Amino acid sequence: MCLSEALKKSCRCLMNESFRQQVSRLSNAGYPKSLVVSVAEGLHRKVLEKRCEAMDRAHSVKGGGNDVTMEELDENTNGGSDSDEPTTDDANPRVASREQHSDSESPEAAVVVDGDAQRRRNMTSYARELFFLTLLLLASWAALHETAKKTRAASPPRRFFAKHSPVNDSYRGHLDSEWVHKYDVSLVLYYAPWDAASMRARDAFEYLAYRYGNQFAFGAVNCWWPNGHCRKRHSPSLYPVVVAHVREVGDVVFPMNVTPTARTLEGFLMHVSTPLVRVTGAVDLAALLRRHTAVILGIVGDPRGRAYESFYGFALQALTRDPWRDVAFAVAVDRRAAAEIGVEHTVTLFTWNASLGYSEKGTDYKTALDWTYNKAREARTLHWVAPSGLKSRRLSKLIENQSTLVLYTDHGSQEYFQMHQLSQDYRSCDLKGRFSGLSCRTNSTVNFVALDGRHSEFAPPGLLSDGFPTAVIYSAKNEAQYVIRGHVTAPTLKKLVVDFTDGVLDRHLNSVGPDSFAHASSEGLIAELSSRGFHKLMFDTTQDAVVLFYASWCGFCKAIYHHFFATARFFRGFKGIVFVSFGTRLQLSKLQKHQAGVNLSNKLV
Repeated sequence: MCLSEALKKSCRCLMNESFRQQVSRLSNAGYPKSLVVSVAEGLHRKVLEKRCEAMDRAHSVKGGGNDVTMEELDENTNGGSDSDEPTTDDANPRVASREQHSDSESPEAAVVVDGDAQRRRNMTSYARELFFLTLLLLASWAALHETAKKTRAASPPRRFFAKHSPVNDSYRGHLDSEWVHKYDVSLVLYYAPWDAASMRARDAFEYLAYRYGNQFAFGAVNCWWPNGHCRKRHSPSLYPVVVAHVREVGDVVFPMNVTPTARTLEGFLMHVSTPLVRVTGAVDLAALLRRHTAVILGIVGDPRGRAYESFYGFALQALTRDPWRDVAFAVAVDRRAAAEIGVEHTVTLFTWNASLGYSEKGTDYKTALDWTYNKAREARTLHWVAPSGLKSRRLSKLIENQSTLVLYTDHGSQEYFQMHQLSQDYRSCDLKGRFSGLSCRTNSTVNFVALDGRHSEFAPPGLLSDGFPTAVIYSAKNEAQYVIRGHVTAPTLKKLVVDFTDGVLDRHLNSVGPDSFAHASSEGLIAELSSRGFHKLMFDTTQDAVVLFYASWCGFCKAIYHHFFATARFFRGFKGIVFVSFGTRLQLSKLQKHQAGVNLSNKLV
């Protein structure tokens, strides 16, 4: 049922007027106009439809007339009664419920509710921003605020040397400068009390202090104590540091790549006290060349002049690179000696086969030292290697891809000087002999290396057990080593090199001794093989062999030997099969002792 056109127009006019009034009132209340209009349009459209529908139904109830007043319509649609009870209309009971429902969805209430929700959302956003801003401020404050470091104070230092020691121990980290300059030469050990190398150097340093305490001053400084003057001024990356303080000259630092032992420190101290050697003629110079790789000679004139002082400082600074004095420093104080030697330059470098003059003037010590040791390295025939424990490839460069004769001895020993002279004869092409000049007549030349005999880890196992010097030729091409037989002398060294060049040497084998394989049947179940016996067994076609290979580092060998021994006992009566072991006699005796213990425990069980 539809309303007449007049009723529709009046209804629309009424609703439009009500809509404009509500929009104006809500806009004046402070709500955004765009929000009010969009919400009110949707709600009033629904209200308009419901009111027109109610008017249409009311018109149909009254007989289809057009005399329905707007007051009645408002009363029916808006619930005009002030009572909370529903209106009674028996003819159309659903009208009241729809009127109440339309009243609860009035546009004014909807806009107010939506405005409250918007305010809540805005407050939530403001609260969130305020929260994150507070976190940012707290984090910035914590980062910029300087708090006290939660570290424990270092324990007070203690003496590194004994109280009655001749070493002046500055265990609080401060060295008295007056004490240093009180003596001509002062040897100072800068240590860290926890460092193992410093602890090892302590014994050697104290030994020198007892021996040379009446000639030199010996001091020690704790350079690890955080509150000490030494730690604040210096920060060593490696300990210990040994420095010789020479009055009116300066400091000479012991090389960091050299282990500070009693022998090396003693030689360093002697060279610091007497850095120069005086020569009076060619005989003195020849004697120095037999003991050193090179000799640098300075014509200084007056020993109290500036030239002498400059050359003196030059010789001292050379000890920072060469504490063993591989290059000797000599002076000639008169022109007669210079004329006899035949030098034309103020500074001349002599090697075993050449002489070079240094003509640069006004250069510093570093430039002059670089030139000196570069030229000496080119003329070196014997290389001295003293492993310090630091990472280095010096030894591998001398041995890899070539043949090298290595002498295990101390620097400055009789064998060392013999080796030095032989290395020069070996490379002297103008000499003719079985050994002299041999490097010029063969393609397989041999390098000469002297290595500190205390480092047995670089020698074949057991070779340095007796403590005597020995020599070994390492052949990289043949992957073999050839050990000298007997004592090391000049004739035995020559014979070793000549036989190696001729290819008549037998390679060194770790297991050398009488073969027990031939007596295996009478001595026991398992025979021990040496290297020669092993080769003989491999070419024996009359019997089969079961071989146990073992080593000192093999833990499984000790466990398997019990089963190997039991198997050998089981096959004792069989001919044509033999059980043997291949290893050192010492290790075999250990395995046999272990097997005896196993058998005894089995019997007890």
